[in-house]
Amino acid sequence: MGDVPDRADAVKAIADAIPGFLIAIEQSDGDLSVEDAFLQGADDVLRVPYTLRELALRLRARIGLLGSSENDDLFLDATHWGDEAYISERAGLTESEAHIVHVLMKHSGKIVSRDALSLEIDGRAWDYGDRKFDVHVAKIRKKLTSTFGDNISVQTVRSAGYILSIDEIGQAELAENQI
Repeated sequence: MGDVPDRADAVKAIADAIPGFLIAIEQSDGDLSVEDAFLQGADDVLRVPYTLRELALRLRARIGLLGSSENDDLFLDATHWGDEAYISERAGLTESEAHIVHVLMKHSGKIVSRDALSLEIDGRAWDYGDRKFDVHVAKIRKKLTSTFGDNISVQTVRSAGYILSIDEIGQAELAENQI
């Protein structure tokens, strides 16, 4: 096996080889200091632990959208960023399913109507008879149940909408698995 470059050399090699934006991730037990990462060509450095929201805000700043109002609702409420990512990844949710879970988590244990889902996701009122959300929620429910049992679940409230529930065991699992 060849020599393994140290982290500073690896950052420099990546910065030299790939034009664009490079974020180095610094672990407290690592041999790469923040200063070394910048000196070797990193544009930004994240320290572990970090949140997905912090990473997204750094990327948003880099592309010039930090001061804009575009998608502000996603960034203003930091409550469930890590939880949503963990649930989505672990349960294997599609992008559409993850978006629905985002809306349900944003309303934290309250009933979310199909109309509210449609307004937040599609930007239009829900059409009576449209079963799109019923189909997605059925798939979400199946994936959540097979992954988390009853600890994280979505219930349909007849003629009202949907509610996402996370019990104490589910809350503990989410707390353990934050980035």
